[in-house]
Amino acid sequence: MALPDICLARSGDGSGSYAGGAGPGGAASGQAGGSGTQDSGLPFIKLTTAMHKTIQFGLYETLCGKEPVDLTDAGSVYFVAKEIVNSPRAYISKQMTIIDPPADGRVSVELLPEDLPFAGIWPAAVVVLNADDELVEEYRLFLYVERSITDSRVCNRPLTIPEVRMTLRDVCPGYNTLLDDLEFSDTEIAFAISKPVDEWNETSPNLPQYSYTPATFPWRDSWLRATCAHLLNTAAYHYLRNDIKVAAGGLDIDDKAKHAGYRQIAQQLRQEWLAWIIRKKRELNMGLCFGGIGSVSFGGKPYSYRR
Repeated sequence: MALPDICLARSGDGSGSYAGGAGPGGAASGQAGGSGTQDSGLPFIKLTTAMHKTIQFGLYETLCGKEPVDLTDAGSVYFVAKEIVNSPRAYISKQMTIIDPPADGRVSVELLPEDLPFAGIWPAAVVVLNADDELVEEYRLFLYVERSITDSRVCNRPLTIPEVRMTLRDVCPGYNTLLDDLEFSDTEIAFAISKPVDEWNETSPNLPQYSYTPATFPWRDSWLRATCAHLLNTAAYHYLRNDIKVAAGGLDIDDKAKHAGYRQIAQQLRQEWLAWIIRKKRELNMGLCFGGIGSVSFGGKPYSYRR
């Protein structure tokens, strides 16, 4: 039996709750050759705008034991994605196909070009309902959509994972001599891209006309700085937590003693980001009489475009 494109678990084990799907990939880097990626934390599906793709999911009790979720009594299963989790409506809501036999816990969804008109990072879930349409289980993930090179529309251009990797020079294991692997997983970068947008929305003054999501935030350079600051600060915590000096064979090895340098760069980038937020929000607050741009989640229409 072929492996599913992406596997989701109801509960996690010590190595992380989720795994990627079929296709070759370095286990250490957490990359998979299928549509899904493997990493601790939320997994994600990586697609491009206007793509036609059928994705198969494997649902498991835990990935450690590979015990599938029995969907025999399930009434229906849906794939749902939103701009933000508490958005008043779904960006995508499509009924999934339960693959025979249902006891194997496999479902698939067909995404059409019209389902993926815009790039961005969307919180998503595989939602299982019973015969009475009551929610019985939910498996969270990210839907990550990059703009296709064939897309000729004039519309928003969100920050992408490759751009972040280029900025941090984390594009291949050969660049990281000591690690011999990528330092940041795609999942970590996707999460870091979303964090500055949350911070913008939550920073005073509150400007509902200028509230955004990771699909609509328009200021890419400052967004990139804030994303890198979050990643480097996360890495600093990791190195600090694992810092131990080892002496062996007449050599002193302390390859984790990098947290101070990472923290310093992260703080510098973050200070630049916070200063920019204050300047930009002051500018927008003064110019509100000229109108604004919003998000459907906050009552606006962010996805207008022209061909």
